[in-house]
Amino acid sequence: MKEIPKIYDIIFLYNEHNLLKKRIEYLSDAVEGFLILNFGPIVPQLSNPKIKVIQVQENFFNFFTYDNVDLLKKELLTYGVKFTDIVLFSKVNEIPNREDLCTFSTHLKSGPIILKQKNYFWNQNYKSATIHMGSCVMLLTHLAQDYKILHKLWEVEFPYFIGNTTLYSGWNLNGFFDDKDTFTESFQYWNQLRTSFSHIKAKLSQSKRMLKEFWIKKNPKKVFFVEKTELPKIFHSKTKIEISRYEKILIKLENTITSYSQYDEIFEIGLGVINHVNNKTYKVIIPKNPWYQQDLDFQIDYTKNEILRVLNELHYNDFDEIYIIKKTDENPSVYKLEEFKKLIPSECF
Repeated sequence: MKEIPKIYDIIFLYNEHNLLKKRIEYLSDAVEGFLILNFGPIVPQLSNPKIKVIQVQENFFNFFTYDNVDLLKKELLTYGVKFTDIVLFSKVNEIPNREDLCTFSTHLKSGPIILKQKNYFWNQNYKSATIHMGSCVMLLTHLAQDYKILHKLWEVEFPYFIGNTTLYSGWNLNGFFDDKDTFTESFQYWNQLRTSFSHIKAKLSQSKRMLKEFWIKKNPKKVFFVEKTELPKIFHSKTKIEISRYEKILIKLENTITSYSQYDEIFEIGLGVINHVNNKTYKVIIPKNPWYQQDLDFQIDYTKNEILRVLNELHYNDFDEIYIIKKTDENPSVYKLEEFKKLIPSECF
């Protein structure tokens, strides 16, 4: 009788200990064991007999050398992994769907599998349309035959396709950690940011857009939206990172005066210019068309309506709130961005 291959979960960890515990609890009955490669300074305290922790002394991105992968193969053999067993390599926040684990063995004949995983951010409903590809499933035989196989996965910005198979399985969770400090350190480490810890934390405290801006820079077509969660219940606990579900965006004319303290983003509209306060100035080219009456009213109205183009460029979300102030000390008109889009061009201002 053919022996059913066992599955071992090889986890790359930095400091995401709370998420690690949830992952282990979620997968514990579905895998044979967990081998944790800890790149962070704090060793996780876990009592589960299925778990073994290896403290790695070097940076994750310098880890994938011949010597290290060779030691890892020996460690797996010592751990009890057979050459016909399945090993799953992933960062701690790349959670495979346990319901898919039994299907992996049928796809591994043609080589390793790359998992396509849905991107969730900060809470279980905030999702990116772009698929995350980072986890890798292989037989120990695959690793033994090609020591470069792991290095190829992380040597470039996006994973190198080392096999012929990609499968949809699981979720990539960003920001489902204990607190801002943990989140900030983890974000800085895995993205190798040169920005200081205090600066990232300050940005994070101000707005949820700190992470969004990073992802948009990597992929300008990335879209964020809210939808009903598909995550297992164990990951549903609300993150302690206090990030608002929506942005408050103030739009005002240059000559109006108001308090800025309650707003996340502020745009001032002048003649042929939209000033994103403390950020960037957008020039507006007013069309010279004989059908348009070339007076100041037309020019300022055209500039005001160009704000929608700027908001679209900055990838705001439909549930963000737009506050429009027409006169000094006047109570603002408030719209959801989704409503605002339908009113432009309009008499909004």
